[in-house]
Amino acid sequence: MHYSERYEKILELVRRYDFVDIHEIRKNTGASEATVRRDIVKLSETGQVERFHGGIRRGPLLKPFPDGNDFLPFSLRRNLPFLVQKQGVKTLNFPI
Repeated sequence: MHYSERYEKILELVRRYDFVDIHEIRKNTGASEATVRRDIVKLSETGQVERFHGGIRRGPLLKPFPDGNDFLPFSLRRNLPFLVQKQGVKTLNFPI
């Protein structure tokens, strides 16, 4: 897998889960532990992820998914119009 594909896969994992450990990244990318660690260093230098012992979490500069929305499970999205209506919010800024 090319490094740009690995970066995208790592960022996708971080968007979905707040914390991702190195073993999970290795499993999803097929890369060695040394490669994953180098990728994490590069991504942390850009501010997209924050490094922690054993893994990473979403950094302050990581934008939501390309469609502009964070990942929400269907069970939450399904009830969102009702929740928005109940809160009195007039607009909904992401697709359901």
